[in-house]
Amino acid sequence: MKRYILNALLATSTTLVALHAQAWEATAVGDDNSSYMAYGEDGPDEAKAAALKGCSENHGGCQIVAAPVNRMAVVYAVGDGGWGHSTKRDPEKAMQHALASCAKVAKHCRVANAVWDKGTIWSAIAYSKNAMFVNTDQTRADAEKDALAGCRKLDNSPTSDCAVHPDNSFEGHLFYERAGTADGTSWIGRGRTRDDAKEDAMTNCNKSKAPGASCKLDDKDFMETKAPTPAPASMQKVLAQVEKSQKAAQAREVRSETTSRNTVTCYNQCVNGDCLRTFSNGRRERWQAPRVFDPFTNDWKWDTSSCGA
Repeated sequence: MKRYILNALLATSTTLVALHAQAWEATAVGDDNSSYMAYGEDGPDEAKAAALKGCSENHGGCQIVAAPVNRMAVVYAVGDGGWGHSTKRDPEKAMQHALASCAKVAKHCRVANAVWDKGTIWSAIAYSKNAMFVNTDQTRADAEKDALAGCRKLDNSPTSDCAVHPDNSFEGHLFYERAGTADGTSWIGRGRTRDDAKEDAMTNCNKSKAPGASCKLDDKDFMETKAPTPAPASMQKVLAQVEKSQKAAQAREVRSETTSRNTVTCYNQCVNGDCLRTFSNGRRERWQAPRVFDPFTNDWKWDTSSCGA
């Protein structure tokens, strides 16, 4: 979204803090097929570094599985011996694609992890004595570059003094308003809401106007930057499936541990039916093996395979 003001001497306030928004996401996978998703990072390189760091803290052989993304649903599916990964604007389609990709290389695939990355929006201002250009883009560098180009085009002067003012580059959802005096001098205000921007513009104007001049808002000259993209309602369905899969996996682990605890292992040394039983924890006991009939040999034998009750 781009708006501009011509023939305006611009003054701005730098008291607002940058508005942080979710930004870049990257996914790293370890050699045990466990995933780690880093999101809300300032850029693609930062996202990759955070994903690798988070993965490496608990897993070996970590690697980035796809290029970092901005403003998308990211879904990771895992199965027996393989995984699938997908990034799409539609969360449910991302889940379906991740499961389908996993099914090509593994069995019993389930949705293991999913995030929605809201994205980020930067606004930048470039201005000269004769022109101003406000631009928005996904990165600060792109927003400032295009704002400068837009200002120079509007100024249309071989000696244009257009310049980007880094202190006025902000991340997040912003409103811009203009207030000016009768002599054509203007001041810009900005805020999280349009009312905040109006108040800021009037404050800036009243601070710097000439003695005796009065400030007035120009309601025709305002701009609202694009906000970070909220997660679609369908993202909740994907997250619910992740939670369901995680609970099922935890239940399987509990059953496995219980079975392991209830299973007794031992080693028997026997002479005829007189046996010495040694358990896996080192405990030993003597016992008498019973005689059982073996239908394959049509004879009786000592059954020395028992570990007791």
